[in-house]
Amino acid sequence: RRVGLRLAGIEGSAPVVSDPRTMAQLRAATRILGTLDRVQAKRERVQARRTRSDEELRSRFPPVVVPTYPGDEDLFRDPGFRALLPTEIPWREAGLTEIMEWDPAPERAPVEDP
Repeated sequence: RRVGLRLAGIEGSAPVVSDPRTMAQLRAATRILGTLDRVQAKRERVQARRTRSDEELRSRFPPVVVPTYPGDEDLFRDPGFRALLPTEIPWREAGLTEIMEWDPAPERAPVEDP
């Protein structure tokens, strides 16, 4: 590690993260990874109390892939993304206007100068 730091021109010190957002992300990731055992134990307790199976829930509420952010259409068409979708679950694709009622903001009257 020291050789790598020396080669990178960082003699005698380690990289320092000072950006607040990066620090927040690192703290969150550290906390999540540090509590995985407790999360898994809690998940097992919750799963044991379930009265409805995944299949029953999926039949009533089928999963829908919906592009909601700019670039989602391109991402969802990408073969790499498609390969990540589970093959055992019947996915449906829909546009945002197909799954939610869209009521755009009413047009406003122009403000007149006094």
